[in-house]
Amino acid sequence: MGINPNEMKRLSFIKYLFESAVQQSKKPQPMASQSILTFHDSAELFLLLAADHLDVQDKSGIKFMEWWDRLENKLDGDQELSQKRPMRKLHDTRGNLKHSGVRPSEEDIEESRVHTKEFFENNTLLIFGIDFSEISLVYLVENKEVRESLEKAKDLSKENKKEAIKIIAKTFRLLIDKFEEEKSSPLYGSPLIPGESMGFIDNRVESENRAKPKLVDFVKKVTKSIEDIQLALKVIALNIDYDRFVKFNHLTPYVNASASVPENGLEDYSVHFGANRERKYIKEDIEFCINFVIESAITIQELDWSN
Repeated sequence: MGINPNEMKRLSFIKYLFESAVQQSKKPQPMASQSILTFHDSAELFLLLAADHLDVQDKSGIKFMEWWDRLENKLDGDQELSQKRPMRKLHDTRGNLKHSGVRPSEEDIEESRVHTKEFFENNTLLIFGIDFSEISLVYLVENKEVRESLEKAKDLSKENKKEAIKIIAKTFRLLIDKFEEEKSSPLYGSPLIPGESMGFIDNRVESENRAKPKLVDFVKKVTKSIEDIQLALKVIALNIDYDRFVKFNHLTPYVNASASVPENGLEDYSVHFGANRERKYIKEDIEFCINFVIESAITIQELDWSN
């Protein structure tokens, strides 16, 4: 039985929850304890989706650990849903936290992270016939232009990772700039940063002061520094994970906009690799950068700012 688009969207959300739990699990205590609840939620939603996919009847009132028997009755031959024992431990750990206030140990959290990942990797292939790693969170992105650009980058990354990273870097800037354009007003300007954009000052100074290369170089450096600060402020204002932004910024090339309002999409941006010029990108780099842009898009989608 093939997977339909609605099921793929649900799987994307489940993977998003799981990856959110992974990020939570890496925080210091007591914040890391929250990951146990999120790991459990992601697994439970998966079991419910599996039940819908396999047409399990009368799903109301089924307890977490009862799903294994109910689902295995629908599987062919001697196939079994995996990770029953580790997921029972996750269930118990979650119960101790939620109902008794007993915080999990670092070992409990690490085991939950490892075993929940194995739960998804084994059972997604068993139930839906696809690899868990192939599920893209891009289905959760509402902005069509951003979604299509990320899909293009993912496809391109199989053959040319450097070109893919260019698209991803441009897409992140497009995401921020489009939101800023939408929320700006003629009277108050941008709600994200104080002051004007510095994007075109260095070009004007260069054209007017070609005989003064030191002045041009100074203005370029100051302009870039101010632009970097403005972008960082936008990231913070939009509640985008700043730690992950730092890593994303380290991996991706520097992006310039050729217009204050990107009317032509990615065509209005150019990239400069600088220190990353000779970098050999790997699959994990691409996955991190794509997921970061997706997470940023989802975060922005949840904002409710009036103009």
